[in-house]
Amino acid sequence: MVKYRERFIVRDSMRKVMLIHNSVAGMEKRFIRQREDILTYLSKYFDAIEIKSEEELSTDCARRACREGFDSVVAIGGDGTLDAVVAGMAEEEFRPKLCFLPGGTFNLICRMMGLPMNLKRALHRYNFEKTVKMHVGKANDRYFSFILSIGVLSEEIHNVSRKDKKTYGALAYAVNVLKALPAIHTKEILVSSKDLEYHGEVGHLAYILNQNYIYFRDGIFNKEDYSGGLLMLTKDKSVLTALPVLATVLAKQKKMERNTYMIARVDDFDFETPESETEFDLDGDLAGKTPVHVQVLREHLDVYLPKKQGLFAFFGKKS
Repeated sequence: MVKYRERFIVRDSMRKVMLIHNSVAGMEKRFIRQREDILTYLSKYFDAIEIKSEEELSTDCARRACREGFDSVVAIGGDGTLDAVVAGMAEEEFRPKLCFLPGGTFNLICRMMGLPMNLKRALHRYNFEKTVKMHVGKANDRYFSFILSIGVLSEEIHNVSRKDKKTYGALAYAVNVLKALPAIHTKEILVSSKDLEYHGEVGHLAYILNQNYIYFRDGIFNKEDYSGGLLMLTKDKSVLTALPVLATVLAKQKKMERNTYMIARVDDFDFETPESETEFDLDGDLAGKTPVHVQVLREHLDVYLPKKQGLFAFFGKKS
C-alpha cells in the first residue's frame, strides 16, 4: 500500500525517485492541476517519491539525489532547469537514471527527444525500464545536453516575448528568426581542436551533441559508429547553407567542408571571437561569452528512453 505525504510517498521497498520541479516555469499551473495524476503514475514504478520544487536548488537537489543513492531523478522544467539538474549530477561518482519532462515555455530538450508538450502525456511515454547512454557537454563552467550555438539566429531566439511564447509556442521562435534574416552578418571566429583548425568569417556556429538520440519519424536514430558531437559552421549570411547538416546527421562523414559551410565531428574544442566577446547559447538559454572551451563527457548519464514520437512533435504546442 502506498502512503501519500506532502513531500514524500513511502512503500515497503525503497526504489527511490526524486521529482524536481521548477515552480516558476511556464507550466506551473499545469503541474499543480496534474500533480496527483503524476504521483499516482510514478508510484507504479517507484517505492518512494520525494518532491523538490525550489528553482534555485535544482542543481543542489540533483547532487543530493546522487549522494543519497536515489534510483532515479525526474526533472520537470524548461531547458534551464533540466540543464541545472544535469549540472548537479555531472561530476558525481554515482549518478541516478534521469527522466526529462516538459515544464517551461519552449522545452527544446524535450522537443528534441520527441516528447509531446502536454506534461501528463509526456510522462506516460515512459515505463522507466529502458535507458540509453547520453553524453554531457560542458562549455566553460556550464553543462548542456544538446545544442551550443552562436550567431544572430540564436540571439534572436531570446528576443521572443513571453506572451508570444505562450500563444504560439515554437512558431513564435520561427517568426522571430525570419524577421532577423535581413540583419544576419558574419563575424570572425577561431576554432581549434586536436584534429581541426579554422579561422575565418562565420555566419552561425552550432554544436549538436547527442544527435544520435534525436527523434526522427522512425524513432530514435542511434548511430553505432557515433564519434563526437557535430560542429557546423556557416561561412556566409545565408540560412540555406545550414540545411546540409540534416543530411550529415544521417551520414558517416567525420568532416565535410564546402565554400559556404563546414561540418565536422569533434569532442573537445575551443572557439573565440577575436574582434569582441560574443554571447553563446546552450540548449536555448544564454550561457556566457566567448572565449569558450567545450568538452564532452561521453556516455555520462543513463537517460530513460520514451516511446517513439514523430519528428513533428517539435512544433507541438503545450496543452
